[in-house]
Amino acid sequence: MSVEQLAAVLHHSTAKGSDKLVLLGIANHAGDGGAWPAVATLARYANLKPRAVQYAIARLVESGELVRYVQAGGLAGWAEFTRPNRYDVTVSCPEWCDHSASHRPRDGWAYADDGTVVRTATLPLSTGDTPEMQEGATRRNDRVHLTAPPAPECTPPVQPAAPEPSYNQPDPKQVCASTTDRARAAEPADLSTVREQLHQATELHQRRERGDAR
Repeated sequence: MSVEQLAAVLHHSTAKGSDKLVLLGIANHAGDGGAWPAVATLARYANLKPRAVQYAIARLVESGELVRYVQAGGLAGWAEFTRPNRYDVTVSCPEWCDHSASHRPRDGWAYADDGTVVRTATLPLSTGDTPEMQEGATRRNDRVHLTAPPAPECTPPVQPAAPEPSYNQPDPKQVCASTTDRARAAEPADLSTVREQLHQATELHQRRERGDAR
């Protein structure tokens, strides 16, 4: 079993669907002398029919990710007619890979919007930028150097000015000093006349009540 070969197939193979499952099964058997798993074994790995595995191997060979040697597998001393086919997986890390366990793009490379890996210099910037803006733009893989913000200037706090006195004051002669004054100001000028009329109306009402008034 080759862990490196398995990781290379997982991250860098262009095969899809059942083809990639078959390629992973072959990489699982890869060693110094190649891999020679049986078609039945690969069919069990990928949950496929043996005929579907044979078609997948043919497509992988055509794409260049797999090399097949007819009856070249097996151990020394095996009869020629009993030897299985031997396979070599040719998938390897591309130029942009950092060869780490995660197989990430190294410096100067980044993932584009469609999932492919391109050089950061070729990544498009946002529309509407002028050439001068693009020259100084920071791209997604550029190293950002953090700088401390400038120290604020120490300025003394501004004291609020005292409000100026208002000269728009009402005339004291026109303002009542209290509620009593307001009530007195609302009384009519001839108060004795009103009181006399009220007294006469009261006497008239009392006579009518006694029945001696018409």
